[in-house]
Amino acid sequence: MIRTILFEERTSFRKLPVNYKVEDAPYFQSEFQRQINASERCELTQSNVTEDGVVFRNFHMYRESLLNMGRGKRFGIKYILKTYLKLKRIKYNNPVIVAYNQMGGSYFHWITETLPRLYTVMDDLAESTLLLPERYNQMQLETLTPFKIKGIYWLKQQHYVTVKELILPTHTAHTGNYNEELICRIRDLYTNNLNSTLEFGERIYISRRKASRRKVINEEQVVDLLTRFGFNAICFEDFSFADQVSIANHARIIISIHGAGLTNIIFMKPRGFVLELRRKGDWHNLCYYSLSSALDLNYLYQFCEPTQPNATTFDADLLVDVKELANNLKFII
Repeated sequence: MIRTILFEERTSFRKLPVNYKVEDAPYFQSEFQRQINASERCELTQSNVTEDGVVFRNFHMYRESLLNMGRGKRFGIKYILKTYLKLKRIKYNNPVIVAYNQMGGSYFHWITETLPRLYTVMDDLAESTLLLPERYNQMQLETLTPFKIKGIYWLKQQHYVTVKELILPTHTAHTGNYNEELICRIRDLYTNNLNSTLEFGERIYISRRKASRRKVINEEQVVDLLTRFGFNAICFEDFSFADQVSIANHARIIISIHGAGLTNIIFMKPRGFVLELRRKGDWHNLCYYSLSSALDLNYLYQFCEPTQPNATTFDADLLVDVKELANNLKFII
């Protein structure tokens, strides 16, 4: 493997939430300062790639292709054996780029992890074919518009591909963490090339009413309050990617329960406001706090009671304290 360092390792120092309380330190202190790993461009030969974005040669798995090092056990020798024995092998002779990971089908992981990796090897995209799983959808394709890509090779389900030459950009940070310079470049890449002018004003509430889980139970009350403060309630899944970029870029304040829709704060202008409605007791999911800091946005939080106490943070519906929300709105505005 030939390795080239593209971005040096660095330390990320996060801004405090605007409404930070000292008693809430346990929920944030692990993220006030984080080490961001170096970004590298790896060149490999005669390698295999799976639908999960796992790269291996013979029985050696390249950890650089994993979402995080802790997944090495899941994608170890048994995974490689299963690939060899049960999946169909395809040979591809042209140089390829692999920049997606095991969670790349998710909007958050695609936007915050795959796109920065692609950005680091942007110059290679004109000469090499981008390798993607066939199961990916229109959303991924829409996001690739600003990149000058030679072509895409779609890897079919139940297949793996053997390639002669492969470029593997490493992850630019661990999940939920960001190389500030890179993530701001991603914002600029899209907002400087807007393909839509759609907007719903400066105050946006992102609803998850169409989701199957993790919803605001008293959303009618919440929306009624927000409407009085000049907010528009939208579901981002109703819009194309280009429209989502434009809507977020025109917004100065975005409020939402923790969810994929908040990923679009990446397209907000610096010094905007983000209010995240979070599950009470959740100290783990801080990806939007750290993203806000990386983008120079003002982050606020409001802890909300889960209606199913035993449900995980990713499943629990929340009950929003409307009076507390009103106070937070007054504080912002």
